[in-house]
Amino acid sequence: MEGTGAGGNEQLRSAREEIQLYRSELETVQRLWNDLQTEHVKAQTALERARQDCEEEKAALNQRIRDLEDSIKALQMKVLANPNMLNPVVIELEAQRDAARKHRDELQEQLRALQRQ
Repeated sequence: MEGTGAGGNEQLRSAREEIQLYRSELETVQRLWNDLQTEHVKAQTALERARQDCEEEKAALNQRIRDLEDSIKALQMKVLANPNMLNPVVIELEAQRDAARKHRDELQEQLRALQRQ
């Protein structure tokens, strides 16, 4: 039963304003919720795409590893079949080592000279 007179009308107007305020707040919360759900879907989609990309990259890298392992095995077989194949490589490595040692010795001599000054 509605109140009568000015007091009842005031209460009714106040209740309607309060309902309108709640509706407005509910609409705002609903918009925020919808935006949040949209962002969640976007993030989920990006995550799935990233996972798929990672899986594809992982598969490609695993294939590359298998290919390189096959190449290593083929080279090992060649070396076992002809050990002299390594001689040029060994000679080159020894030359590089000797050059590095000579350079090191020169740098040490320069350092000693600087320390004497």
